Amino acid sequence: MSGIPTPLSMSEADRFNGGNFFKFNSQLVAGAKARGVLGYIKGTIPKPSGPVPYVATTASPWYSHSPSVEEWEMRDGYTQSMIITNVQNPIGFGITDSMTAAEAYQAITS
Repeated sequence: MSGIPTPLSMSEADRFNGGNFFKFNSQLVAGAKARGVLGYIKGTIPKPSGPVPYVATTASPWYSHSPSVEEWEMRDGYTQSMIITNVQNPIGFGITDSMTAAEAYQAITS
């Protein structure tokens, strides 16, 4: 896979509204798996502690479980946007743009 995957966009009826978690979650998890970012939602791909003494000259694959700090920030932001854009009222569910994808997911699952 090369490049950034197409963003996940659910229909208005499928976006999380507080009462359709099972359907929303099934689509979110499947979409995240297909895009190689489920670990960001689950929190199993932690942000690397910086600074890295050696900077790779080539980018890691999108689905890498050991990205650089910069790659992690971009991929986590991408994953966070998958959640925010598919929740009908993200602020109402306590989601903020300063959260990681895992924190945003936790906000709607707790």
